[in-house]
Amino acid sequence: MALELLWLLLGHAIGETILQPRWIRFNKHRADSLRWVIGLGLHGLIHGAFVAVITGSLLLGLGEIIAHSLIDFGKGEGWYQAVPDQLMHASCKLAWVLL
Repeated sequence: MALELLWLLLGHAIGETILQPRWIRFNKHRADSLRWVIGLGLHGLIHGAFVAVITGSLLLGLGEIIAHSLIDFGKGEGWYQAVPDQLMHASCKLAWVLL
């Protein structure tokens, strides 16, 4: 269980850095165009893929896509800053392990 959580957190870190190119980083927050939907969706898919592969569950991967996208949407709306954002993401990883 602890090892799976470690892998999920490592996958999250990779998805937040290496696999988040500049285009996604600047186009995942709501704007006048629909680019933000694509940017946020791609970002969520990357994280969902990590969860699905690490846990072996497509359902948990889908849950991650939805949760990650909603959390990042809230951050983009200014509802909270980086620390609460990352704590919510980490809490999701713990939830996937417990499920």
